[in-house]
Amino acid sequence: MRRSENLILLTCLCISLVACKTIPAEPVVNITQDAIETSAVEVQDTSSEVLQIVQQVEESGSVTKEQIQALSTKTTALVSQTETLVKIVQAQTENIKVMQKQNETAIYRAVR
Repeated sequence: MRRSENLILLTCLCISLVACKTIPAEPVVNITQDAIETSAVEVQDTSSEVLQIVQQVEESGSVTKEQIQALSTKTTALVSQTETLVKIVQAQTENIKVMQKQNETAIYRAVR
């Protein structure tokens, strides 16, 4: 299983635990933020690799079969990594909403 898939599974587990009020949302928000940063680095690295291949093609003035295959592979990876990043960001949005509710509840209880 890829690292990004593991991050998604961990994020989903944490969201479920937060939704069931098993754990507080704040640490989950921190974990998810780390996952976002890791995923963003993966996207950036793959984008750089695609750019290098394109620059090689531009410099040589021709395209090899290997370069086409590499571009295809890297583009597919980039799409997958971007989809993963979007899912993690969506999960983070939900985590933040839950965290805000938990904070509001804590403030309400403290005031009473």
